[in-house]
Amino acid sequence: MQEDNGNKSSMRLMCLMSLGASVLFGVLTVLGIGGSQTDGTGLYITTLFTLAAFAPKAVQKFIEEKVPR
Repeated sequence: MQEDNGNKSSMRLMCLMSLGASVLFGVLTVLGIGGSQTDGTGLYITTLFTLAAFAPKAVQKFIEEKVPR
């Protein structure tokens, strides 16, 4: 999990872990383990972990982008 310049990136690691959690909760929701199909909680958790996997890196790219002068 390294950036282009060779620095280790904890952001990429956390995004990968969040994506793994999203897949896990998605599988649990589809299988109906824990009653997550009846009240929609599994869908909410899966959606939030999916957003957490992709949104931080996208926001970081916009923040670090240099503004031309």
